[in-house]
Amino acid sequence: MRGGVPDSAIFNLPNPIQPWSETRISAERNSVFVYVGRLSHEKGPDLVARAARAAGVRLRMIGDGPLLTSLQRDYPEVTFCGRQPAEVVARLVREARALVMPSRLPEPYGLVAGEALWSGLPVILTDQALLAADIVAREAGLACDPRDEAELAGAMARLAGDDGLTERMSRNAFSRTADLGHTTESWTDALLDAYAAALTEAVPARVAAPS
Repeated sequence: MRGGVPDSAIFNLPNPIQPWSETRISAERNSVFVYVGRLSHEKGPDLVARAARAAGVRLRMIGDGPLLTSLQRDYPEVTFCGRQPAEVVARLVREARALVMPSRLPEPYGLVAGEALWSGLPVILTDQALLAADIVAREAGLACDPRDEAELAGAMARLAGDDGLTERMSRNAFSRTADLGHTTESWTDALLDAYAAALTEAVPARVAAPS
């Protein structure tokens, strides 16, 4: 809209989500927090590593990137799993208490958040993420400024120390967030519908030939 595209021409199509688990992960029984994504400055893996240390909680990082070597050096207590195929990620997150998405920059969506929610994992994410308000409103996670170490560490400590809260958020994540994304099939159908609507508007109706 800021670029001059009219509101009537903008169509919102949430991403297709493939959950890591078809059944709810019992997050309240787990203790390790997980970060899934690229280990780069803008994604904030150093922020969550520092906050995990301050909160005294275990952290597992799944992913690779330019910060891997420095993170391994500075945070030896963190478990680094490297980049993994989807089936391995799915196995590793079954032991998770919550997913942390501490991006320094605004997240236009945040696919890993959707994958976690649909698997029953509470999400702690940046308050600049597009999904943040919806996740908090559904009581499926917590939003904070990840650059504030005390705030992020506090959110992690809060979930780590409260099994009841973690279970409620886990159940809400699994049962109340279906509208935040699409299955692959529904995303395909919605995209085709959008194209069909655009073509109908753009192409004049054919004038019937005289009899």
